[in-house]
Amino acid sequence: MIPILFLAGALLELAGAVLPWLPHPTAALSANALDLFAIVRLLPPVRDGFVQVWREAFLLPILAPALLLALLPALSLRPSRALRYLASLAGALLALSLLPPYPAILTAYQDPLYRGQLFLSVGACLLALLSPLAVRLPRPVVAAAGALLALVGWAPAIGMFLRVRPLFAALYGAPVGIGLGPILAGLGAAAGLGALGGALWVRTRAHRAR
Repeated sequence: MIPILFLAGALLELAGAVLPWLPHPTAALSANALDLFAIVRLLPPVRDGFVQVWREAFLLPILAPALLLALLPALSLRPSRALRYLASLAGALLALSLLPPYPAILTAYQDPLYRGQLFLSVGACLLALLSPLAVRLPRPVVAAAGALLALVGWAPAIGMFLRVRPLFAALYGAPVGIGLGPILAGLGAAAGLGALGGALWVRTRAHRAR
C-alpha cells in the first residue's frame, strides 16, 4: 500500500506539472509549470529585478517525481533487480527530458539562463541512476526521502507561483485563478506525506508486536 501511495503521489505531481497552473479562457494565455519556467523571466518586474523568482522551482514537479519513481523499488518488500534498474532508468530519462535545448546546452554551464536547468537535470539523473543502492537503507529512511521528494515537487513551485500570480493579473488586467496543475501536485505531495505516515505507523506496530 505504501509504494502505491508514493506512486500515486509521483503520477499526480507529473500530471500537475503539465496541466494549467495559470488558467485563462484563452488557451494561449494559460500556462503550466514548464511554461512558467520559460516565461516568468520576461515579466518586467522580474526582468528588472524588482521581484526575485527562482525559475527552476517550476521544474521540480517533474524532477522530484522522477527521483521518487526511481526510489519506488526500495520501498517494496522484495524488489527484483530488474525492477530496480528499470525504475532507475525511467527516473533518469525523465530527468534528462528537462535538459536545455540544443544548441543552448553546449554552453549552458556558463549561461545564467540555462545553468540551473542543466545542473538540476543532470543532478537528478545521476541520483536516479544511484537509486538501486537505496535498497540497502532502512525502509523508514527511504520513505522519509520519498515524502521529502513529494513535498519538494510541490512546495517550492507553488511558492513561486503565488509570488508571480499578481504579476500576471496586472499583465492581463484581470484577476487570475489557480489551475488544476498545482492542485494535483499538492495532492501528490499529500499522498507522499500520507505514505510516510503509513510507513511509520507500520514500523511502530511491528515494534510493539515484538
